[in-house]
Amino acid sequence: MEFAVYGLLFGYLIRRAVADPRESGQRLFVSTPFDKPLKAFAALLPAFAIYGLAQGNPFQDAFGYFEWRSLFLGIVFYFLVTTIVRNRENALRLFEWFLGVVVLKAVYFLLIYWLCLEYPSPMFLAPVQWTRDQKA
Repeated sequence: MEFAVYGLLFGYLIRRAVADPRESGQRLFVSTPFDKPLKAFAALLPAFAIYGLAQGNPFQDAFGYFEWRSLFLGIVFYFLVTTIVRNRENALRLFEWFLGVVVLKAVYFLLIYWLCLEYPSPMFLAPVQWTRDQKA
């Protein structure tokens, strides 16, 4: 999901950079009722992480890499969807794009499994560290 959301963000920023100068005067994202709460929440995340460090937690636990990544991804996805999706056709095109990325990722992992290959970068791409010989 991360590749799809960050790819969508990259595409949106590129499209905005090469867009008509009259459109570039608009805000980066569309205003919604959730703007202030989400921005406040995003601003509080580092404050809570620093508090966690002050309490003596290890850096990884205090900053909660996986939790931060998921929360940031959700916030970015929300703002992208509210900005890009204006009608049914845009929603369907976005859905097709995400479905295509998910299918490509699934095919990639199935090929690795079927061909009994090691993950090229297990800490980055592999969802779980496992081998064929492990029992559930």
